[in-house]
Amino acid sequence: MFPPLMGNFDFTKVLNTLAGELMSVVIPVCITMILSSILTLSVLVRPGNTVDLSAYYKISSTESSSEVDWKSIVYVVLGFVALILIITKLIVWLYKKGYTKIIYGWLTLSLLSIFGTFSAYVVSLLFSRFDGPAISISWLIIICGICGLPFLFTILYVRDIESKPLLLKIQQVGLVLVSVLAAFGFSFFPNSITYLLLFAMAVYDMYAVLTPKGPLKELVELAEERKEPIPGLIYQSKKMKLGLGDFIFYSILVNKALIISGGVALLVAIAVLFGLFLTLVVLLSVGHALPALPFSIFIGLITLFVGQYIELGWFKSIFTIG
Repeated sequence: MFPPLMGNFDFTKVLNTLAGELMSVVIPVCITMILSSILTLSVLVRPGNTVDLSAYYKISSTESSSEVDWKSIVYVVLGFVALILIITKLIVWLYKKGYTKIIYGWLTLSLLSIFGTFSAYVVSLLFSRFDGPAISISWLIIICGICGLPFLFTILYVRDIESKPLLLKIQQVGLVLVSVLAAFGFSFFPNSITYLLLFAMAVYDMYAVLTPKGPLKELVELAEERKEPIPGLIYQSKKMKLGLGDFIFYSILVNKALIISGGVALLVAIAVLFGLFLTLVVLLSVGHALPALPFSIFIGLITLFVGQYIELGWFKSIFTIG
């Protein structure tokens, strides 16, 4: 989600502002997508530049188009979106009542769980892939969780962080790492669930930010009234703020495309960035908070499907992994 930047649309201001504001979010988004892709390749690509899809297909390809139970998949996706809605509504209610300590306590547990579990999962996969030492997954989770504490502190508990450049950089690095780990883990979900979930979350993002009773809209307005930071996992860079979920869903989409081919992944990454560009242009013109997922996810999904089913000629022959 993008917060408002300015009130009235002025083409000169757009030209002067667009490049700097765009780069402030494009760079971390690109870093997140690249690192997540490298993690995916490090698991899938074996010596000799061959692709071992066994880890991916254990989970992701046990389905065929004739065997997919779409009814169950729709229920799973709707259940996930409903859970996100309930949690967000609860956060808004707690924030209205002033129970911010409960919010930050829950965010602390969530961030530690994500960082500890997913980083332990990644480390165990890499150890297995490169014949590393055998370590209990429980110990890995504990060790990785402890390593994430400095990032957790700067993400949740440092106020006025824009005035503290070093701590801001640590926060930004921590949010990118969490996004990379989460995107890598979710990328091994079945394709049917992943694609439908990405579409559903983009639709939900529009509801949550743009409708009068949308929970994210309420949260932003309350934070602005109180002149307080938005309670949540937010990547901050000057005036631009992007939610952690935006980074994660962008990278999941690119990872899914990467498993098709490197060329498709490159096209999808460009589509995601073009969606960000469109979002920022609209943001500068309307002057109020906008969802960051719809343009990027919708354009990215279309690009992925077109790239998957249409021959890419020389472009595909250059970038196909395997």
